[in-house]
Amino acid sequence: MSSHPHHPHQGKFAALQNGMRLHYADCGEKGKPLLLFVHGFPEFWMEWAELIPAFEDSHYVVAPDLRGFNLSSKPAEVDAYKPKHIVEDIKQLGAALGYERCTLLIRQEEVFMRRI
Repeated sequence: MSSHPHHPHQGKFAALQNGMRLHYADCGEKGKPLLLFVHGFPEFWMEWAELIPAFEDSHYVVAPDLRGFNLSSKPAEVDAYKPKHIVEDIKQLGAALGYERCTLLIRQEEVFMRRI
């Protein structure tokens, strides 16, 4: 870990191919392996704010607000919040950031980690 960790940079947005606009915070350098921190319900990206800088030396860390949360798009249709759409948003976010692969850290009562 860096001796002077940075705070996440917030206020960034990714326009996805499916029309969603996701707000995100990031830390670290683009080009390093992508590490996505995904919040659970009813949180938003800030759930990860203290942990994000710990990975900035080895990863480009991104913590998005999922659709319907904080500053991201909020579709009106209930069906737009099905898990398949959330998963597609995450895939498209990686692509919008210029990555084909990433490691996900997902928090929903417990923390799960998976490489995709």
